[in-house]
Amino acid sequence: MVSEQLLAETIDWLRVPSISAGQVHPAQLARAASWAVDRVCRAGGAAELVQIGSGHPLVVGELRSEHPDPPTVLIYGH
Repeated sequence: MVSEQLLAETIDWLRVPSISAGQVHPAQLARAASWAVDRVCRAGGAAELVQIGSGHPLVVGELRSEHPDPPTVLIYGH
């Protein structure tokens, strides 16, 4: 079951105006990306912000599991 704290944090993250098309908010895109990096790192994984040219920030990271057959989770935004 998802903890109430995790759910509240995720809802706060989803409220960040971080849609990268239309009326773009570069500072908010960076804020949302930094949120994701922070949460992966706090959970024991590794993550970093990647920016290619003048494009929007990307989060690349990995969080390993000791479970023998863990699920793969991919979050993709466009």
